[in-house]
Amino acid sequence: TKLTSQFGHSSQELINVLLTGQAVSNVFDNTLKPSGDLTCRGIQSRPVVGYLSQLESLRYCEVGGYYKFPRFPVWVVGSTSHFTVMFGGPSCLKESESDVLLEKCRRAFKKAEGEGGGTGENGFIDTKSLGNVLTSLELNVGGDSA
Repeated sequence: TKLTSQFGHSSQELINVLLTGQAVSNVFDNTLKPSGDLTCRGIQSRPVVGYLSQLESLRYCEVGGYYKFPRFPVWVVGSTSHFTVMFGGPSCLKESESDVLLEKCRRAFKKAEGEGGGTGENGFIDTKSLGNVLTSLELNVGGDSA
């Protein structure tokens, strides 16, 4: 992979290696296996500095939670022609309990989507995977009623 793309702009791999130390092509969290032999690697852990993309608002890509919630409140924002650095106070990284639960649900659901051999992008899971999702969310899946 080249470090610069068409028109001399930096590639996503270069941005990712500078921000995280990982020269991966994607900005989503973890790894996706869209088909048998194809593996798409994303960001594997929370970086020190985050990254946001104008392309996400246009639905061309999805930036994962690791980049959206970095360890420090500093983000590089990529647009079509330039980068901007944005920063905030420590309170902007505090997630509410509902935000934490929502992200936990998203991760469990995406994991279950990918288990069926799918891409993890269709919005559906197999009914056989529902128990695994509920277990990973630490919800009581037994028939016990208290």
